[in-house]
Amino acid sequence: MLLQTSSLDRLSSLKVLLLMMTTIICLFVSDKELFLSLYINGSSVTFYIFTLFIPVILLLLNGKFYIDFITAILMSRLVIYIVPLLYTNNVEGYWGNYFAVVASFVAYFVASQNQTNGNEVVQKKVSIILALFLVVSSAQVIFVFLKLTREFGSLNINLMKYYLVTPVGGSNYIACIILPLLIFVWNFNTNKLIKYSSVMLALVSLVIIQSKNAIIVLIIFIGFKVAKLFVKNMRSYIGSSDNKAFGLGLTLFIFILGISVIYMIVNYVLMKWNMGMSYNEYSIYEMINALSSNRLNVYLSEMIRWSNHIFLGNGLGYELGYTRAHNWLIDLLVQSGVIGMALYIAALLLWFRKIRYDISNNKFIKASFLSILVFLIQGLAEVSIFTISVDILLWYLIGLSVAVVNSVRMNKG
Repeated sequence: MLLQTSSLDRLSSLKVLLLMMTTIICLFVSDKELFLSLYINGSSVTFYIFTLFIPVILLLLNGKFYIDFITAILMSRLVIYIVPLLYTNNVEGYWGNYFAVVASFVAYFVASQNQTNGNEVVQKKVSIILALFLVVSSAQVIFVFLKLTREFGSLNINLMKYYLVTPVGGSNYIACIILPLLIFVWNFNTNKLIKYSSVMLALVSLVIIQSKNAIIVLIIFIGFKVAKLFVKNMRSYIGSSDNKAFGLGLTLFIFILGISVIYMIVNYVLMKWNMGMSYNEYSIYEMINALSSNRLNVYLSEMIRWSNHIFLGNGLGYELGYTRAHNWLIDLLVQSGVIGMALYIAALLLWFRKIRYDISNNKFIKASFLSILVFLIQGLAEVSIFTISVDILLWYLIGLSVAVVNSVRMNKG
């Protein structure tokens, strides 16, 4: 249902306020003792509760709001994750993890509300907030790194990752937020000063963090963009050239050279930032397991746990000594079973179906799509998806991209 024109300014403010408060909480609230001096020592969940529920209450009081199939799926997840409590005794950390499910629903519900106008203003303010988020989170990483180096000297990768913590989270978790924000800022922001300065800070922070996952994803992403541009230019050259064989040969040579360079960089990163794990060259499994920091063993352990409750999963509780799979697909399967996984994938597919024709025509939708894609790719090797901060950012961008598409189509109609 379309909101009244008189409430558009209020709705725009509500969307911007939700993202701004999320940014402030993520950047400046932590219950850990940190090397930073500028932060609030307290529970971020308490702050998030007020931040998330106030806009929902205001929308409900307004009496008119937009609901689609994605909203319905996210609402059904709130029920699905309650069901395992009927048969599991493991409730350690259950409600903290459950709040991430609530956060994803609220973020999408608020951001997806339809507007016939005012979307351009919201997009611009959102881009500024995300750029500030990127700059501050990167600056925090650099500051902590410099402070650690000054106090302890050169630290090995294990110690650096252990101590490099900001209010955002641990080192790899920070990278899971910085890289998607970097991608968004690069693809949407038109202000060159904001774009280049924030991206440079982000790149420095990613090198400091030494996240293999983030660097490899970034390299592949850059390689794909360069290859796409190269192919486009070579098509024009070959099409206008009499010597097509030479053009094709040059294209093949540069392609092989590019792949070789990417392979060497990825291989260097894997070997250099190996967390001190030894490689067994005679076992492909052990080699991949070592390269992935013991991920394969965790995957197998979690898949065995999933087999206990195939259809509705084991819920959100984790016994002492158990860890998440560092893969959101496996986590999804273990936590909510086949049914929960099918619903979540369906929501993502419905979103892609909604925005797919506008990706190439709208800069905000393109930037959101690429950022969300990076969130999902990084989540295949890190604990990021199904945490409060990442889920708010992820589903906020999904919801806002849906609202923008609806607005574009309504204005055309």
